[in-house]
Amino acid sequence: SLLKSIPPKIDVPVTVVAGHFDHHMEGTLLGYELLSEKTKAKSRLIVGGWDHDFKTTPKLDGIEHDKDLNIEADRLKWLHTLLVEQRIPEHEVKVYAIGADKWLDMEQWPAEGAKEATYYLGKDESSLSQKQPKGKGFWSYMYDPSDPVISVGGETLFSSKIRKGSVLQQPVGYRDDILFFLSEPFDKPLMISGPLTAKVWFSSDCEDTAVTVKVSEERADGTTYNIRTGIATLAYRDNKLGSRQTYTPGEIVEVTVEMLPIVWELQPGSRIRVDISSSDFPQYSIHSNYPGVWSEQTKIRVANQKVHVGKKHPTRIILPIL
Repeated sequence: SLLKSIPPKIDVPVTVVAGHFDHHMEGTLLGYELLSEKTKAKSRLIVGGWDHDFKTTPKLDGIEHDKDLNIEADRLKWLHTLLVEQRIPEHEVKVYAIGADKWLDMEQWPAEGAKEATYYLGKDESSLSQKQPKGKGFWSYMYDPSDPVISVGGETLFSSKIRKGSVLQQPVGYRDDILFFLSEPFDKPLMISGPLTAKVWFSSDCEDTAVTVKVSEERADGTTYNIRTGIATLAYRDNKLGSRQTYTPGEIVEVTVEMLPIVWELQPGSRIRVDISSSDFPQYSIHSNYPGVWSEQTKIRVANQKVHVGKKHPTRIILPIL
C-alpha cells in the first residue's frame, strides 16, 4: 500500500519503460496508471517487445523494427529535452505490436472500452468458436501436484532464461493433464490489444485447487508461441484480491482467470490455441489441492477436474481487439 501511494504524488514528467515479457510489467504498468492525469499529460509510456534483459521475444523470422526505438538513446534525448533545453516533453504512448513488427503510437494503453472478441470452448470437439455451443458437456483431466506441468514460456517467469518469454510450444496432446482447444485459421490479421480474460466454468472433487490458462498462436506452419498465461484458484475465483471463498466439491462455479495486457497481431492462416490445466511450474507455485495458504501446506492430493461447456456454462476466452 505504501508503494501504491507514491505514483499519485509525483508531479514531474516521467518516462515509464515496460516490456511485454518483462516479469515486472504488471507493477510497471500499475505505476503508470496510478499517475495523476496532470502528470500523465507530460509523461511517456514505452512498451517494447522484450523481456527483462531487453531481448526481443518471441524470436520470429522477419523481425526488423523491434529496436527502431533505441531505448538508451531515447531516454537520453528525453532527459536532454527536460533538463538542458528545459522544455516539458509531450505526452506519448508507444507500444510494440508483436507479429505486426511495428510500433504503435497511442493516446492510452490499455485503452478503455476496447472491442472484444469472444471464443467459446467446443462441446463435441476441442474447438474454439465465436458461436456458443448448445446443450451441455464437460472436459475432464486429473491433476497430480507431484507431477506438475512444467512452464514452457511465460511473462512472469524469471527462474530460467531459456524458458522465459514467448517460446516455441510443445505440440497439442503432449500431456494428458492439459486440455487443448483450437480455433479455425484466420483469413486476415487480428490485432489483440489489452488484457486477455478467461471465464472457466469448473468443478473439482477437492475443496480448493488451481485453474491455469495459456493462450497461444499456432502459426500456419504449425509452430506455436505463447501469448499470455494466467492462473486462479477456487478460493479466489471471483476476485483475486478479495477474501478467501469456500468451495463444495462437485459444485460448478465460474472462475475468472485474468491475464496481463499485450499487443499481438495474429497472422492470416494462424489459429488461436488455448491450454487449460491446473499447474504451470515454476512460473506459478504448485497447488496442493487443499485449502489454505499455499506456503503452509504439508501434504498434497490428486484432483479430478472438469471444465464445463455449453449454453448454461459458456467457458470462453475474451480477447480485446484493436
